Amino acid sequence: MECVRSARCPLPALICLLLASPPLPGVRGQTLSVHQPQGSVSVSVGGSVTLNCTVTGAGPPGGVRWFRENGGPRKEFFSFVNQKPDRVSQVISGSSSDFSIIIISITRQDNGTYTCVKFRRTAAGEEEFRSGGGTVLYVTAPPSPPAVTVPRGRVPTGQSVNYTCRSDGFTPQNVTVAWMKGGDRIPAAQTDVLPGTDGMFSLRSTATVTLHRQDLLSHVTCLIQHQALSSPLNGTLLLSDIITGDGEMMLYVAVGAGGAVLLLLLLLCVTAILVCMTARKRKLRANTQSPRGENQADEDPGLIYVDIAHFDRSAAPHPAPSADPIYEYTSVRCQNRPADQLANSSLQMTQLSREPPKPEADPVVYAHVNKRRLIT
Repeated sequence: MECVRSARCPLPALICLLLASPPLPGVRGQTLSVHQPQGSVSVSVGGSVTLNCTVTGAGPPGGVRWFRENGGPRKEFFSFVNQKPDRVSQVISGSSSDFSIIIISITRQDNGTYTCVKFRRTAAGEEEFRSGGGTVLYVTAPPSPPAVTVPRGRVPTGQSVNYTCRSDGFTPQNVTVAWMKGGDRIPAAQTDVLPGTDGMFSLRSTATVTLHRQDLLSHVTCLIQHQALSSPLNGTLLLSDIITGDGEMMLYVAVGAGGAVLLLLLLLCVTAILVCMTARKRKLRANTQSPRGENQADEDPGLIYVDIAHFDRSAAPHPAPSADPIYEYTSVRCQNRPADQLANSSLQMTQLSREPPKPEADPVVYAHVNKRRLIT
């Protein structure tokens, strides 16, 4: 140690001192660190979750393991050597620095604090060398739809009834319950959250409601909010299911229900009337259309139509009535005209002959007279 005492070369003496000094206990390997960036993670039952852990820096030889603590002593959860349990695996298989794991098929028992631990080998085996800060895993399960019940049957108005709201199978235990009567909020008399043997929780809440006559068409609702729910769950019980009705209240209910039925019948009657009126209008239009217009597309364009007008003249003689059908004929002489022109003739009914026309040398066109009644 004479180099330390030499005043002529202070720098070499300092270097010599550092090299000659023995290492301090516990200093070797102090550069290694274990990082767990996640403080807490939530996952639903049946889902999957990734727990992150990285090891940086130099350190002694030894493996890395995961431990879980859930209300008791810390226990080994996963070993990269044994790869157990089967539903847990390393995210980057074979990595010597990233020891993140993924857990699938999450169960209620997976709740707890997970710690990533680095070990070092010793003559006796392995001992803990460094550990991360730990990650709290919250396994969530939504509550069941609430059921609202009453302890007894029907009761008269003016009395108070204790309503009970029950919901089971949720975790964690933090849950919010609210009572509503119609559109008004009412206080809860008592609310208890009870743990189950399977790690889940159950809710029991009661509310006292005084029944009034105007509550006959109202209802009581229990609303439950939990972190595993995207929207509140509700259970409802109609007050009319438990209120004992007298004649006046039954009439109140009948009027309310009968009004809806009457309105429905009125709408049906109006609809039927509109349909009948529409059908009648269509029928009138069809009866007033010309026979020629209905069948014009199917008729021979070479036909000549004859319009026969019936003029009522009192001086004109009328044929004597006969029981036999009367057939009247007329003949129309036509000049040579283009085929696209229509020959019209206006004849008097009294000038028609009952005898078929005699053959003539000139072309004759016979007309069939069809009498129709027009509706105005």
